[in-house]
Amino acid sequence: MRNKKIILTFVFPLLAMVCAGQNSSRVTQEDYQSMSTSQLQSVLESQPKNDLAWYSLYMNLREDAWDGPTKEVSSGEARTLNEVATSAYTNVPNSYAGNLLYYLESDYDPEALPALKEAQRISPLSTEVRELMVAHYLANADDQELGTHLSILHQSGKYGSDLLTYARDVLMMLPENAALVTNGSDDTYPILITQHLFGLRKDVLVIPLDLCVNEDFRAKISANTGVDVDKLSGKRRVSAEQLIKSTNRSVHFGLTLPNEWLTVDHDYQLAGFSITKNDPIGYDGLAQKFLSTIDVGAIPENSKVSVNYLPFLFYMHEYCERVGPLDRQADIESKIRAIAEHLPAKEDVLQRLEP
Repeated sequence: MRNKKIILTFVFPLLAMVCAGQNSSRVTQEDYQSMSTSQLQSVLESQPKNDLAWYSLYMNLREDAWDGPTKEVSSGEARTLNEVATSAYTNVPNSYAGNLLYYLESDYDPEALPALKEAQRISPLSTEVRELMVAHYLANADDQELGTHLSILHQSGKYGSDLLTYARDVLMMLPENAALVTNGSDDTYPILITQHLFGLRKDVLVIPLDLCVNEDFRAKISANTGVDVDKLSGKRRVSAEQLIKSTNRSVHFGLTLPNEWLTVDHDYQLAGFSITKNDPIGYDGLAQKFLSTIDVGAIPENSKVSVNYLPFLFYMHEYCERVGPLDRQADIESKIRAIAEHLPAKEDVLQRLEP
């Protein structure tokens, strides 16, 4: 899972490594990531053993094919992705990239797990593999392995206290048995860590959009929501609007889903708050981006999406307490108290406001 896009941000092992015939001090992962699809194809014509180029080509094509959670991957795009992944695995079968791409093309298929494990053996510190291991066991409903790999991911230190506090706030403020749709690493894995390792709000059903490519996970969503996922916007995606209209669960959206991706009533839309890898969750980063633009008074008191504003409002409340303006803090606190009146976790929310 990747913020705004589907693929995880990739920490490739041995960043300065290149394949045969290249000077490792001159060509890096970043160089290949900056290349266009046609440039990468040209590189691979003369360097078919170049694993970095195979990886970057596949990711370029996949980003284009999976551009937005409601877009269905065309048969042509799917065929091209499969051909690139197969070619990579054929040309560099013993590489991290070859095994990883083989696994990604499997849609979390248990039969492809050995390839993911081989990628992990080659690069045991790769955050991408750790996240994919979690995604694999979530998709395939193996709670024991899921807990093990969430623990490993948590111990890696990628998700700091700010993100874990944010995850706790999101879960604490959701109605009972809510469904939470997520789309990015920062709004998925801290939530799962908080649920499974800290035991908080396990009644909440987390639906990472990209896992809906997996048949077993779609079956789980269908069983837990009453929605026939295969009849929504295509077998590979979940339609937010139909999910909302087809279940008795209270449906909420992680803050990495931009407004334009939610073709639903206004009450369900978010106010543009998103977390990406390069946007810090800390108070200063939030303030720079949102403090001057958020209209607290415009958030509807009874909006079905108002719960999603609360974590952000708390961060802004605490930021104003530290650096001002205090009148802004009073406005924000008033809105928090108003929203809390509609939540089962009202007392927990109000306690958070205490000095």
